[in-house]
Amino acid sequence: MGNIYGFIGFMLQAFFKRLSYGIIKLNEGDYQAADELFKQVLKKKKLNWTIDKIARVDRALTQWKLDNLDRAIEILEAVCQEYERADSFATLAYFYILKGDYEKAGLYNEKALEEEEDHPPALDNYGQMYYRQGDYEKAKEYFQKALDKKPTLPDSLYYMGCIAAEQGRRDEALEYINKALQSPIRPLNTVTRQQIEDKLKELGEGR
Repeated sequence: MGNIYGFIGFMLQAFFKRLSYGIIKLNEGDYQAADELFKQVLKKKKLNWTIDKIARVDRALTQWKLDNLDRAIEILEAVCQEYERADSFATLAYFYILKGDYEKAGLYNEKALEEEEDHPPALDNYGQMYYRQGDYEKAKEYFQKALDKKPTLPDSLYYMGCIAAEQGRRDEALEYINKALQSPIRPLNTVTRQQIEDKLKELGEGR
């Protein structure tokens, strides 16, 4: 019996190691390598629920980054049915924003806020929804709420800068965009360092 438990422990450790390496590759922006590692983890039929959830959510993220948005949604829809977590709901809501399905985006965003009141990514989602629909005042309201909870959120800072620029407030736009550039920007943020730098150039800085 001891040998059996020892073997199970060894296998769990191996899966955690592979999962951890996949997360490292994901955060490095090596999405293809990360996706392969998550696929290997998920081949195991009976996984520890923590490993299962993390691997599936992260696989959805790699599929998004590999331009397989429909597959990312499919994976995350299944995860959200089994594990009700604010982060998963907010990510799925963002995927639906990218699809232009604001009804479903709003549905999952509300679920995120039910799980965690004032969840910054969910508030940012609402900001992006309103921004895409041209309602800048409502967008600003939600971006500001997100920034009140997380002042270094590069996504909300970037869009606040975009709104200020589009409304002719260049100095304010530069302040927001520079703050976004100084914030921690990970490959999984909804805006990239390149986007932020391009916006600075557009505003006359960063050359």
